[in-house]
Amino acid sequence: MTTHDVKTAWSRVGDELSGLGLKLKLHAEQEMGDDDPTEVKAALKRLSDAIEDAAEAVGNAAKDPSVREDIVDVGHSLASAMGQTMSHAGQTMSRAGKEIRSKIKP
Repeated sequence: MTTHDVKTAWSRVGDELSGLGLKLKLHAEQEMGDDDPTEVKAALKRLSDAIEDAAEAVGNAAKDPSVREDIVDVGHSLASAMGQTMSHAGQTMSRAGKEIRSKIKP
């Protein structure tokens, strides 16, 4: 994984959070249609700003080499856990299949 890949991934997270913020804003506007539009707009602006701030903080954290190392470590741990889980599931299914076959064959 290159630095460009990491930046692209976090940029996508930011874009998706912005898109989510817009969708939430539209839903809130529909729900609060009769309320004071000034208050609603102010609340939505605060929500939008908070989402953007959170996305920026995550993006900045991803630039920290120790955070990137932790992300890689977590990825390796996740991959290992998933591999072990799949291996265990395969062994369990194999044993169950053998038990079923032994009961079917006299």
